[in-house]
Amino acid sequence: WGLAWAQAASVVAPILLGVWLLSRAGWGAPSDKLAPAGSVLRAAAPLAVNGGLALLSLRIELIAIFILKGPWEAGLFGAALKLIESLNGIPAALLSGALPSLIREALAGEGRSHQVRSRTAALVAFLGVPAALGMVVQAPGVLRLVAPGYAQAATSLRILAFAIAVLFTNTLLIHALIAVGRADRLPRLTGVRVSLAVLLALALVPTLGGVGAAIGFLVAELVLTALAARACAAAGFPVPVLRPTLLAALLSLPMAAAVGLLRANGPAPAIAAGVVVYALTLLAVWRLGGGVMRPLLTGRRD
Repeated sequence: WGLAWAQAASVVAPILLGVWLLSRAGWGAPSDKLAPAGSVLRAAAPLAVNGGLALLSLRIELIAIFILKGPWEAGLFGAALKLIESLNGIPAALLSGALPSLIREALAGEGRSHQVRSRTAALVAFLGVPAALGMVVQAPGVLRLVAPGYAQAATSLRILAFAIAVLFTNTLLIHALIAVGRADRLPRLTGVRVSLAVLLALALVPTLGGVGAAIGFLVAELVLTALAARACAAAGFPVPVLRPTLLAALLSLPMAAAVGLLRANGPAPAIAAGVVVYALTLLAVWRLGGGVMRPLLTGRRD
């Protein structure tokens, strides 16, 4: 009950902050320039449907394990999934801030640059990929922090960890579709992801348990990546995700090695060392090989 009330009360502060920020900025356009409420709701309906499907997509494997394998395995997988899910707020916050710039780039029409998409894709990759590799290396230690018994879910967490970078990328692609005015595509894309996840869960969970659920989750997210990237390209608003992801993976290798070498000391020192090594790697590459990084961050070749 304490946790439930704490979560309910936690929404009050951001609401009050939002009201205060709006009062400082003014309340917008004159009334004759405001769209009717009905049209606004109709335009937002695809996002509402997609939001429900997105919430469901994070629970399919957990429900399948609970039904097919019982509460013990569901608890193990749920702990691993919650760790991954908690990191998904990072790209959501990042892309919410980048959305106005993405919209302006989308509205530029023919001849528009790729600067915003390139910078945002690079930032998403440089955050998501090292987080994924770090979690792969440190999975047992991170789970032991939750409780010693949860260390049995290390294999599932390692598979789910690769989905961190994919989830970051999918958040970018979804916001790009919203920016270019293709929000109506989102329920279909997420619907395909949900349907595939159900089929994979039914096929893999009975024999592989949590490992099968993790594989199904990762495959479903990868399919969503391919479909969303194709939808962005079809809308004339392609997002360059492959190159920054591969570069981020390459630059994350020293960090992963440092985390692996120090994992016997516990996750906290290993992760701290990994952050330092990754920051130094990025700084060195920027100083010595800025020609590689600059096109990713600016969208320009010069």
